[in-house]
Amino acid sequence: MRLLTDTERTIAHRIGALPRHTLEKLAAQPIEVNLKTINFDHVPGCKDIAALWLEDETVYLDCRIPAKEVMGTLLHELAHSLAWREGYAGHCPEWLRICRQIGGNPGKIKLGKRRAMQDYLSVSLSIRHDGDDLLVTTTNHRLLIPAP
Repeated sequence: MRLLTDTERTIAHRIGALPRHTLEKLAAQPIEVNLKTINFDHVPGCKDIAALWLEDETVYLDCRIPAKEVMGTLLHELAHSLAWREGYAGHCPEWLRICRQIGGNPGKIKLGKRRAMQDYLSVSLSIRHDGDDLLVTTTNHRLLIPAP
């Protein structure tokens, strides 16, 4: 069993520590959140696209879900990325272990039984640890989450 690296633990902690109002804004408007929007090309050390954390992952955010479910979605997808790096796919026992290890609570979030695709906004999400900050790259925006 591989333990999380310090960087992975830091990323999970930062996501888990996002203020509730920030998560609520993310739920309401996944791309136009109340964070500093930055140009990816002008961030020192962030030009290496291969270093992004969640490549080719898609996150579906329902515009009406509560903040705790947005955070759960981010941790869920981060766990998939970490499990994939260990050679695991899907919702296998290793993914479940990793998800719980980084603070996720899989199976406890109920989004409702009926989901219409038009209720969701598909966002391609990448996360990279850059020094003391987190760089979250969505389809159209780059968001810098500064260190507290």
